[in-house]
Amino acid sequence: MASPAFEVGRSSPLAIEVARMLERCLKDSRAVDTESLCIIAGEKVWSLRVDIHVLDQCGNITDCATVAAIAALKHFRRPDVTVIGEEATIVGHISSSLLLTLSLSSSLLSPTPIR
Repeated sequence: MASPAFEVGRSSPLAIEVARMLERCLKDSRAVDTESLCIIAGEKVWSLRVDIHVLDQCGNITDCATVAAIAALKHFRRPDVTVIGEEATIVGHISSSLLLTLSLSSSLLSPTPIR
């Protein structure tokens, strides 16, 4: 889709490299508070997945993918969960206004000036 050089349905070496770099970047920077994704310690957690669809590849694909992933994570909302014993129950309706935001690192919430 981004270029005629890419095959439909197969991940190119560049796509695999960008996916690995993006995963490393988000994990190593501790951008997402993983503790906030825990529902029941050692048993149940929220799982996050970011899909990037490149429409046009004119360079800087890794920077664009990183910005897109962070924007998606900032936009993400999840329902609240009530835990009684070992049962986890979603509170309210998924389309309600009671959805919770994802806890992100404060360094992602505002740009840091470069000196």
